Amino acid sequence: AKVLFPEMVGRSELRASLYQLVERPYWTCEDEIIGAGAYYLPRNEIDGVISAVTFGCGPDSLMVELLQRRAKQQGKPFMHLTFDEHTAEAGLVTRLEAFLDMIRRRKTTCPRRVYAPQFVTEEEEQERISILGIPNLGDKFAAFKTIVQELNISLVVPPVTKRTLSLGIRYSPEFVCLPFKGILGTFIECLEQGADTLCMVTSFNACRMGYYAKVQEQILRDLGYKFKFLKFHNSGLIGVLRAIKRVSNDASWPTIISVFYLGVAKLRALDELERQVQKVRPVELEKGAADRLYKEAIGAIDGAASLASLKRVVQGCIENLEQIPQDGEVVPLKVGIVGEMYVVMESFSNMNLEIELGKMGVEVRRTRSTFFSEWTKWSSFLNALNDEKKELKRFAHPYLKRDVGGHGFESVGEKVRRANDYDGIIHLMPFTCMPEVIAQNIMPFTKESIPVLTIACDEQMGKAGRQTRVEAFIDLLERRRKGKLQDRALLL
Repeated sequence: AKVLFPEMVGRSELRASLYQLVERPYWTCEDEIIGAGAYYLPRNEIDGVISAVTFGCGPDSLMVELLQRRAKQQGKPFMHLTFDEHTAEAGLVTRLEAFLDMIRRRKTTCPRRVYAPQFVTEEEEQERISILGIPNLGDKFAAFKTIVQELNISLVVPPVTKRTLSLGIRYSPEFVCLPFKGILGTFIECLEQGADTLCMVTSFNACRMGYYAKVQEQILRDLGYKFKFLKFHNSGLIGVLRAIKRVSNDASWPTIISVFYLGVAKLRALDELERQVQKVRPVELEKGAADRLYKEAIGAIDGAASLASLKRVVQGCIENLEQIPQDGEVVPLKVGIVGEMYVVMESFSNMNLEIELGKMGVEVRRTRSTFFSEWTKWSSFLNALNDEKKELKRFAHPYLKRDVGGHGFESVGEKVRRANDYDGIIHLMPFTCMPEVIAQNIMPFTKESIPVLTIACDEQMGKAGRQTRVEAFIDLLERRRKGKLQDRALLL
């Protein structure tokens, strides 16, 4: 077999082919992978394409997925080879032989089959949005159904369940991270419930999130779903208002601004209540009372149609929380939760970790960026959480001198900053998450003496195993606190 490589194609041709497949370059290696694949696939002199990648490589898990689907559309054989220390030569040679045999037989006996994914027409693209589907993060968006109704739109926000994750796993790339699978499964359930439009936030940094929308849209199109897909990139206050305008079916600007301010107020109310619940959980006498009130509060906040009614609802909820019987003698351990935003906020992904910690008498503290209201402050719209990032950069700089994407930079900085405030830190990360893998390997070796427990979340994680690890970690923190108290008593 004659072999051709990316290095045989000019840089300008690689870049032109890259732009045909993706809207905007994201990683430095895209030219050699996506550009070369998109260049070779349509050429008649190319009989097949082989990708050779490293096990667990984040960018490759999504870039190769795009190429595989493009190859399927063009009827071109495609084989994906993954290499690690367990790769055996005999197995590799067997796969290569079978791939070449298949190509030779196909050239003589089988016509090329071209697959056409489902896309909406220009007329359908201009149609009004009837039902909008969005991902769910910690039940926050359940409080926005009433607001969206003001725009004559129905909002679909399915809760993440075992079925949701099962659907996402079935159709996702093999080595992609858990948030991708959870969001993809949510989108499928949105479409099953009649959504004609999906909305996804994207970004441009080292994390794979910037590729989520590109790959998820292609997967859903290949599954035969027909829908409009709106992609939103954070671009300040004006960008947020324009995004609302885009899904508003031409609502007036006064209506959009009114909806926006009420939505921001609801986010702040939810986050304020959640912080209060985090303080009450470890000291409440009846375990679960605060969580029941919080769930009721979500529905009440959703029903609030004005800022005045929202204020009354929040005051009532806070008063109800304060009336919960508490054990005044308990001094709860304080544990910070850091890590990737989705698995920190989505309770199904972390198996209700915050609630379980509360039952064990632990007060949970989360990083600021995992509260959506922090992203809606005026300073955040100018540059999302800019002051917070500057402060974290100062704390993380001795150990990590650049932003590695996602929340990896934040995880390291928060551990250093809170060393004297928390008894311990639980670090949540999706399995194979690139930024958090970097943070995971730095945090145990900082000079700040604070225990860190890293939990990698994926579909294989069992609740019993996770609970055992958390209980052992809390036992360690309690023993550590007693040791400090004894040492202090001896000094006195």
